[in-house]
Amino acid sequence: MQIDKKFTDVYDVDTSRLLGKGGFSSVLVGSHKDTNVQFAIKVTDTSKMNLKAVARLRSEFEIQRVLCHKNIVKTYNYFDEPPKNFIVMDYVRGGELFERIVKKQFYNESDARKLSTILLSAVAHMHARKIMHRDLKPENILLLDENDDTSIKIADFGFAKKVKEPKSLTTGCGTLSYMAPELIRREPYDERADIWSIGVILYILLGGYSPFDDSLPNPQLAKAVVEGNIVFHKEYWSIVSIEAQSLIKSMLNTDMDTRPSAKWALLQPWIASSTDSNLSVRNLSLSLGNLKSFNARRKLKGSMYAVLGVVKAMNS
Repeated sequence: MQIDKKFTDVYDVDTSRLLGKGGFSSVLVGSHKDTNVQFAIKVTDTSKMNLKAVARLRSEFEIQRVLCHKNIVKTYNYFDEPPKNFIVMDYVRGGELFERIVKKQFYNESDARKLSTILLSAVAHMHARKIMHRDLKPENILLLDENDDTSIKIADFGFAKKVKEPKSLTTGCGTLSYMAPELIRREPYDERADIWSIGVILYILLGGYSPFDDSLPNPQLAKAVVEGNIVFHKEYWSIVSIEAQSLIKSMLNTDMDTRPSAKWALLQPWIASSTDSNLSVRNLSLSLGNLKSFNARRKLKGSMYAVLGVVKAMNS
């Protein structure tokens, strides 16, 4: 909540500890002056932003404030002090999930199932409250600390939106490799587009590579996503259970109307019925090798990944 004090009365910011930067915002490490508890502080220069864009900062805070799930980054305070805006959030210090996975010496389907269950649970929580993230991707899946591989936190709700009615959203936003076909086709959409994004992430968690060739130029990549011809290459997927593949196929359904919900996905056999003992013997060493290569390319090209609709979103 916003309190009747200035930001600098309550918090200190360490400008030397930059956690992330993009657009008009930087995320820095800060601490509460009375308790010394550390937080992540999103600092935004609003001087060059239009009124709608500034209003969306408030919306980002309000959306995250209603979410209360252990695997979603929590926000605590909001300060609008032109030309600066401050949002106080969980300090998530464990880095990106994919960065942690590629450091593993051994990786199996049970590991992937645990991570997938956590992600689907967090997304189901959002969607039950009619909130859509709109930019689910590996960069926005973080770990709370350096010692727990399952303390996942979904972060960055800058594009998040309340879904008031089915198919009520029209703004194009997100990252092309994880963007649902209906957004590329510029059709009205809703939270079911998030399910597509999670389907892509689950495919990568199990296969180690994207279901779409993200080295393609954007027009060809967009065409591949819209066509949705998902291939499970035997070399990497023969070891993966049919139940896992079936769940991913259902999520990567190009027809949004028949794409399942996160709640439905949590009830499917791979999530609800499979046992760790059955899945732990499914060694994903080849997939782990793929994932290391995928992650290296992703990090190298991080600044080059096209985020469609950013300018449009800033002015909508």
